[in-house]
Amino acid sequence: RKILITSASKGEGKTTVSANLAIALAQGSSKTVLIEGDLRRPRFEYVFHSDPSEPGLVEFLSGQRPLEDVIRRTPVENLWIIPAGSATPNPAELVGSRRMAELVQTLSETFDYVLIDTPPVIPVADGLMLSRIADGVIMVVRSGLTAKSVARDVTRKFSQVNAKMIGVVVNHVDLRNGEYHPAYYSGYEYLNDREREDRRVANA
Repeated sequence: RKILITSASKGEGKTTVSANLAIALAQGSSKTVLIEGDLRRPRFEYVFHSDPSEPGLVEFLSGQRPLEDVIRRTPVENLWIIPAGSATPNPAELVGSRRMAELVQTLSETFDYVLIDTPPVIPVADGLMLSRIADGVIMVVRSGLTAKSVARDVTRKFSQVNAKMIGVVVNHVDLRNGEYHPAYYSGYEYLNDREREDRRVANA
């Protein structure tokens, strides 16, 4: 019921998979909440059209706002989201805090499913830390992008922290082409408020 969705590296579609899974569960009459646990490259403003200037997970975890100020109902019946909120210089410290664990536990007492969209595992350790408060992990890999060796390495990392891997989603599969090209792109960026606003304007 508490499910973490992550990937090995950026660009593999984990946020899209997280959103689609949350919508599917909600449409199946399960009360669902999706947390934007990726505080480094938040994407909910593009997926759910949330306002990045409004308070979110960062404000709750830092004690600035109560839960009712950061959780939002979506147009999808039975689906709520908690967006990332403002930029922070210490994302790992916040998501690895006791307050984060207490939040997930509190939500699990109200919702049928608590989904957490987290940063990729190879660049940063946020997902590994969050896996300790989840019942299971779903890893998203992208055909033609994620190297098999990298996917195995990520699985091994989760095993080392006793996380339960419950599934793998292979994304962007070209059914006309049976080839699997092992490629891996490293690098992960942290967006400050100005950079996030510039990107929002550019994609408007």
